[in-house]
Amino acid sequence: MSAFSLFTSICPPQNPDVLSYLRECLGSWKTAGFDIVAVNGPTECAAMEPLKLPVTWHRLPRDGKPLIGNILAAIRSRPVGFAGIINADCQLIAYPDLAENLARNLSGRAAFAHRFDSDNGALKPMLWGFDAFFFDTTLLSSSDLGFAIGDPWWDIWFPMSIRNSRRADREQSIRRLSFIGYTRFAGTG
Repeated sequence: MSAFSLFTSICPPQNPDVLSYLRECLGSWKTAGFDIVAVNGPTECAAMEPLKLPVTWHRLPRDGKPLIGNILAAIRSRPVGFAGIINADCQLIAYPDLAENLARNLSGRAAFAHRFDSDNGALKPMLWGFDAFFFDTTLLSSSDLGFAIGDPWWDIWFPMSIRNSRRADREQSIRRLSFIGYTRFAGTG
C-alpha cells in the first residue's frame, strides 16, 4: 500500500470507449504512485467489480453522487498520511513518482490543480474550478456543508476548508499546482 491514496467516485461506464478512457485515467494514477479508492454505492460497485478496475472499493449505503463527507470518511478510514480527491475522468500526464514527490512536500499543506481538456490533441486549460486536490490528512475539515462531489462550488469550498483548519499554517498551507496536466475525453460528458 502506498502512503498516498487518491479518492474518486466512478460513474459506471456506458460504452467501451468510456471504459477504455477510464482505464487510461486509473492507469496514469497508478503510474504516478497512488493507490486508488473509489467511493461508490452498492449497485454501482456491483456493476463495476466485474470490470476488474485497479481500485479498492469503499462501499456507501446508497447509490448516487457521494457527499464530500462520505469521501472524507473514506479517507479517515485508511491509514494514510496523505490523500487526494480527483475527478474520475482526469488523467495524470507523465508524472511518474508524483505521489512520492507530493508526500515529501505536503506535510501540513495542500495543493490543488486545474484540468486541461483535450480537443483533438490540443490542451486547453480549464481555469474555472479545480479537479484534483492533494493534502496532508491532518488538515481535513470536520464538515462538508452538504456538498456532494460535482456540486457547484464544492471545489472552491474544499481548499478554503483546509486553509481554515486549525492545524494549517495559513501562510504555507495551500499551493496551486499549475504544472500538473489533465486531459478529458470528450465522450465522458
